[in-house]
Amino acid sequence: MVGKHMIPKAALFLAILGVIGFWVWGGVINTPAVPSPTVEETTVFRHETVYACGHRDVEQGQAPLELQGLTISEILDLYPDSDGWSVFLNLPEEMAVSQKTSKLCAEHASYRHLGVYDGRVAVFEGPLGGGGRLLQVKDIPVDRLPEFYRLKLIQATAFAEQSCELQDELRRELEFPDEEALHAALENLDEIQQD
Repeated sequence: MVGKHMIPKAALFLAILGVIGFWVWGGVINTPAVPSPTVEETTVFRHETVYACGHRDVEQGQAPLELQGLTISEILDLYPDSDGWSVFLNLPEEMAVSQKTSKLCAEHASYRHLGVYDGRVAVFEGPLGGGGRLLQVKDIPVDRLPEFYRLKLIQATAFAEQSCELQDELRRELEFPDEEALHAALENLDEIQQD
């Protein structure tokens, strides 16, 4: 009787061992390798640059020669997240890469806007809401300006939180497409300062 029960227990043990082995090695025994998809000559390639001002440049066409033949992992190495890249892949049909940059687009590179820095009127690079860097601080204390102008400068510091109508109004009054328009506005501020 002892011998009859030994065979089923041994078979059960071997079956369990086989399942564990299959799980550990992933069941790759005699499984043909599936080739990794690659960028092909016919792959549609889209390249997008997202500027600090929010504008986007998009180019689309066939995949460049230097990308053809690359695998997904090679593409991700070429366009790392750490450099601001986002990658969309549906190989071999399409591939899109997008990069955020702190630069302004060609249209907005010459723009300037007024704001507040350390209680004084300041000139910032780019359009309102574009995250431009501080260019200069004027010798015009904000508290010496008329109330309506002080309010506009304060609203401009929280530009993204304003209504669309107020954003448009602030752009008309505090954003300038070039240095000439900026200088005219600064001369006007000099004149309207209160004692």
